[in-house]
Amino acid sequence: MALHIAAAGVYANTAAGTNKTNPSQKPVWNPNKVYRYLEDMNQGFQEYKQQAVSYYSSVIAGQEGDKTRTVDELKQEIQRLFPEYTLTDREPEVTQGKFYLYIDNSQLKKMAEDPKYRAKVYGLMDSELQGKKGFTLQYSDGRNVTQHLTGSVFSLAESNRKYAGPDGIPYRGSCTSDGGFSSSASHVQVRSMSFLYGSIDPAGSTVKNRKANAVESEAKRLAKKRAEKQAEKKKQERKERVKELYTAMCSNANGTRIKNAINKDMEGVQTTANTSVSESVREYFRYLREKYTSLQKGIVSISKSFLRECVNDQEKRSKLEEMLGVADNMVENAEENLKGYQGMKIKIDQDGNMETETYSGSVTFNAEKRARQLAAAKTPAQAKAVLALLASDLSDCEAGFAQGMCDENEVQKVKAMIQEAEQKLSQVSAKSPTTETKEEELLDSFSLNLLM
Repeated sequence: MALHIAAAGVYANTAAGTNKTNPSQKPVWNPNKVYRYLEDMNQGFQEYKQQAVSYYSSVIAGQEGDKTRTVDELKQEIQRLFPEYTLTDREPEVTQGKFYLYIDNSQLKKMAEDPKYRAKVYGLMDSELQGKKGFTLQYSDGRNVTQHLTGSVFSLAESNRKYAGPDGIPYRGSCTSDGGFSSSASHVQVRSMSFLYGSIDPAGSTVKNRKANAVESEAKRLAKKRAEKQAEKKKQERKERVKELYTAMCSNANGTRIKNAINKDMEGVQTTANTSVSESVREYFRYLREKYTSLQKGIVSISKSFLRECVNDQEKRSKLEEMLGVADNMVENAEENLKGYQGMKIKIDQDGNMETETYSGSVTFNAEKRARQLAAAKTPAQAKAVLALLASDLSDCEAGFAQGMCDENEVQKVKAMIQEAEQKLSQVSAKSPTTETKEEELLDSFSLNLLM
C-alpha cells in the first residue's frame, strides 16, 4: 500500500555525500545512507536543500548577473533545470509515475522578480525530487528499508501560506511511495512525536515556537526585573551601612554616645584616651571610603592629623567632604574626557589644603628628526637603520592611538615617511659610494644625524 504524505517538509530536505566545498557544483543525494530516525532523515534533506540553494544561487548569478525574468522566461528556465517535473496551471491529484509542479501566478511573479527567492524555491524543488532516488530508514526491528517516491505534487501557492515554514515559502507537498505501511510490530522511529506534529503542521509549529519565544522573553524580563530589585536592595543596604559607620564614628571606645546627625551635621567628639581618638578616626575614614569613589580607588590620601581634627570639628568635616566630592568629580571627568589619562593623585595635607597631580601621556612622531636621518642615509645599511627606527615609531603611534594618546594623523605621518624611506633604500641600493667619499665618512655623518 502506498504511503501518502500531505505536509510540507516531511520528505524534503538534504543528505550526506554532497559536495560541501564548491557551491557551483550540484550536490549529490545518497539514497543508501541509513537513517535511524525520521528526524535524521529530515536533517539530511535539509542539508541537501541548503547546498542546493547555494548551487542555484551560483547558477542564477552566472546567468547575466541575477537579473529578473518574465514569467514566460521563468517557466522555460524551470523546464530546462527540472525536466522531471510536469508544470501545471492548476493543482492536480497525486498520480503514480507523475511529479507535478504547480505554482500560482503570485508565486511565479515573485520568483521571476526576486533571484534570491527563486534560488530558495529551486533548492526546495531539487531536494523534493531526491526522494525519487530513494531514502533508507531503519525500522524498530532493525530492518533497513529503502523507499522511493513514485509520484508527487509540489504545490507553491499563496493558499498554502499556513504551511509555510521558517523560510516563508508557502509550499505543500503530497506524494506516494513504493513502501508499505508500518505496523505496531515494526515501524519507523522518531525521537519525539513533536517532530511529526511540526512536520504535519509547520505553521502551527511556528506558532508554538513564537509562544515559546514569548515565554522566554517574559522570563528574561522578569529575571532582569529581579536583578534590578536586588541591585536596588544592595544599594539601600550600602546606604544603611554608611549610616551605621557614621553612627559608630560618633562613639568613643568606651561606648559614650555623641550627638549625631546623619545629615553630616556632627557636633564635637569628646575623647579623652588616645585609643578612643584612633578608633573614632578609623570609623570616620571607613565611613568616608564607603561614600567617596576617589578614596575607594586609592587616589586620595588624607593627612592623619587633619583627619583627627575633622573628627572633633564639624566645620573641618564639612570642608573635607566638600573636597572629596570635588575629587570624585575630577576623577570622573578625567576618566571620561582627558585624552591619554593614566591616573591621578590627590593629597589633602595637615592644613586641609588639596593638591592634585594628573598623569596623562601623549605620543608624537618626531618627523623632523627622522627626515634629517633619512637625508643623511647614503648606503643601504643606513637606510635600513632609519626604516627600523620608523617601524618602532609606527608601533608606538599605533599603541598610542589605541590608548587615546595620539590621533590617527600621527600614525599616517609615520606611514608616509616609511614610504619615503623605502624609496630612499631603493635609490641608495642602486649605487655605491663614490671614490671621493669614503664609506667611513658616510658612517660618521649618518651616526651624527642619528643623535640629532
